[in-house]
Amino acid sequence: MSLEWLQRVFGAKVLQFVMILFTYETEEECNTIKDDLKRNPDLKQLLEKCGGRYLTCNKMMNNQSEMRDLMKKIEHLFNENQQQCYTGEMPNTASIRKKKLESSEHQCGHTSEMESNAHLNLILLGKKRAGKSASGNTILGREVFMSKKSSKSVTRDAAVKSGTVNGFPVTVYDTPGFYDPKMGTEEIQKILDKVLLKCESGPCAFLLVIKADSFTEEEIKTVEKIEKLLGEERLNKTWILFTRGDELQEENITINEFINDTEALKKLIQKYDQQFHVLNNKIKGHSDQARLLLVKILQRSFGIK
Repeated sequence: MSLEWLQRVFGAKVLQFVMILFTYETEEECNTIKDDLKRNPDLKQLLEKCGGRYLTCNKMMNNQSEMRDLMKKIEHLFNENQQQCYTGEMPNTASIRKKKLESSEHQCGHTSEMESNAHLNLILLGKKRAGKSASGNTILGREVFMSKKSSKSVTRDAAVKSGTVNGFPVTVYDTPGFYDPKMGTEEIQKILDKVLLKCESGPCAFLLVIKADSFTEEEIKTVEKIEKLLGEERLNKTWILFTRGDELQEENITINEFINDTEALKKLIQKYDQQFHVLNNKIKGHSDQARLLLVKILQRSFGIK
């Protein structure tokens, strides 16, 4: 997905300047990467697209030998390209070519939803204090939504912020909390309708935010209310997003154990065809958990491998 995005933005020639850097924390992880490179056909295909150029590297980048190897490989890549680097002229040329191609595809009507819109809309839904705003911050890797512990719902209208997850453009919509006594169903419906009008012209996924500490009667009713507002046709693009993953880690409980411990929650996950993800919103900045969420959504909801 990242390589396809690179080519869309910078043109096909960009791949001759790309090298894959596999990072690891332990030697065991490093060995696993090397084993995967031999067995995994997707990784082999990825490397082939990049001319077989790769290096394994400790995440802390404190191994001097690896750093020397990296510098040598970069120098070799530079020489392979006849001592040329990627230049600003290349994306300009690619942009012109892309516009022509998109115009041609539009006329032919063969462009798929995700191909013509290299962008994903994510709509956060749930009861107040479920962690929607904090989840939006985690997904975008920065503090953009107001998030605090309070008896009041922080978001009174839909807040919209855009950014990238591993280079892939996303727009996140943070909606008011359902079952907020100060907001009626009609008011929430109007806000949601406005959001749908803005974002559903492109690829869109709905994230139903639930705290991973209990699944109460109020949460069950919240889910039913959201399902009614969304309509049956949008359920296949709806995901359960669990927050408070940090508490599960502290209690040494897996998300599957938490789900299976509550029959109503177990049935809910089955209903949504196992479309769920868990976030630890205490991890600040860009993190792998947001990337994994995006990959799951693109693969399951839009068929992008």
